Amino acid sequence: MLIFGAIVVICGMQAVNYGRYISGRIDGLSDVPEKKVSPDEENVADRLLKRNFSDILETVKRNIFAKIVKEQPVFEQKKVKVDEPLFEVLDIEPKSLDIEYLGRILFADNNVVAQVNFQDRSYIVESGSHLAGYEVVFLDSNNIHLKDKEGEIIKLVYRKKGFGKEMTAQIKETKTNQIQVVTKGSEVFGYKVLDIDKTSVLLSKQGQHLKLQKGKVYSR
Repeated sequence: MLIFGAIVVICGMQAVNYGRYISGRIDGLSDVPEKKVSPDEENVADRLLKRNFSDILETVKRNIFAKIVKEQPVFEQKKVKVDEPLFEVLDIEPKSLDIEYLGRILFADNNVVAQVNFQDRSYIVESGSHLAGYEVVFLDSNNIHLKDKEGEIIKLVYRKKGFGKEMTAQIKETKTNQIQVVTKGSEVFGYKVLDIDKTSVLLSKQGQHLKLQKGKVYSR
């Protein structure tokens, strides 16, 4: 019994000493001077807190389990224009005058009287005669020279078709296979013919020009 009582007394004394130790530690903590925070440091802390809070909210809004898809750069798609052939110049030649040197009468003094057909009618002409706006300025057994109002000379060869200085062109529209014979100033498939030379045809539509070369296929 004496031993048991001694143990109880010793444990009680240790408990009292431990309580005093704890109280001393608490009092020591209360003696630590309080650190003051400057207004600038407080503003920085507030901003950091707000930013962290905003990041947390943004993370919550996002579906963190969704698969992240990397955005692909958007490239502008260029339209490839496929030109279909529409025009082909089949032929270019001087314009027919519809005048032919078909017959002649030769005299002993070397004078010649000629038979000339013009638009399915026959005319007898000699040097100095006038025919369809032309003047006969030269006449022999093989040739007739006609002068127009502009002073241009046109030559007719015996028994051959006569051609003037003006050019004509045969143009085919390849989609429909339609062929038109055109001269300067005429219309062809919605285009106006501005000029024709021995190798090309110059067309115009709404201020845009298109030059067609003989033997080549072009698109609009």
